[in-house]
Amino acid sequence: MDVLKNSIFGKFLELNEVSHSGKLTHCMLLSQLFYKDRSKMVFKVFGHDVAFTEEDFHTITGHKIESSDYSFVDSRMNHLKERCFSEVKKGDDVCVDVEVCDEDAVKLAKIYLLEAVLLGKFEGRNISDRCMKVIDDEDLSVSFPWSNFIFDEFIYNLSHLLTTDSVKKKPIGRIPSYTSLGFPFLFNILSV
Repeated sequence: MDVLKNSIFGKFLELNEVSHSGKLTHCMLLSQLFYKDRSKMVFKVFGHDVAFTEEDFHTITGHKIESSDYSFVDSRMNHLKERCFSEVKKGDDVCVDVEVCDEDAVKLAKIYLLEAVLLGKFEGRNISDRCMKVIDDEDLSVSFPWSNFIFDEFIYNLSHLLTTDSVKKKPIGRIPSYTSLGFPFLFNILSV
């Protein structure tokens, strides 16, 4: 557990209680102004434009701002996937016991924390090859711009919530619903 606590994701394990206000997030999304600049989200609040930027995200998470070109990872081999899941066919449920060494167990825990908590992916979704490749290489994992990566995913998911077909095509009188992915807790901190 100490190895995980001392990793780049360790500070998120120190959170005692995390709550999320769906109503607050929804109210902010209703006041969203759309711009071509995808590095931030802008909202109209009491007649003022309020932005949620990369810098805000980095201030809240405590991670530094870095360049965000991740393409160099795509050409790497996914050794962790080969070691742990070589027998699992695509689309199969991987909620089965997999025997791994302690080092790989910590890497899988990091992936779970990243995918389930920080990226907020659905339980049945595939794990990102890119994330597995980065986490498998300890030096790369430490130097990788995780905050930028999480922010980019978060902004993309959050900024498209109210534009999805499931929300737009609801019959009049029906309450639209959507699922917020990413780490909306950080967005709530800004909104308060």
